[in-house]
Amino acid sequence: MQWPRYIPSLRAFKVSTHGIFTDHDTDAHRVLALISYPEGADPPGITAAYMASPAFAADMDGFDVSNIINVEKISTRPPPHHGPEFPSTTTAIRTCVRR
Repeated sequence: MQWPRYIPSLRAFKVSTHGIFTDHDTDAHRVLALISYPEGADPPGITAAYMASPAFAADMDGFDVSNIINVEKISTRPPPHHGPEFPSTTTAIRTCVRR
């Protein structure tokens, strides 16, 4: 699994990883990562900067991107009256990769 390699690099861009989950079926692996950005951040800008960085290139080293079938971003918010342990906005990134 590639995702654990991203965590330290994302942290340098102030992106927190809250969990990585996998779902396997017969055709592909699905990875769901829950991440959050600092309050008031520009997620598309942070994503673009990370993807243009040498850290991202190093994180992707040896990974064949042609195996990626689909990437989906889902913005989430916790229910009202959530505790302080939940960030106000979390993004779920679901990636489907060929076996």
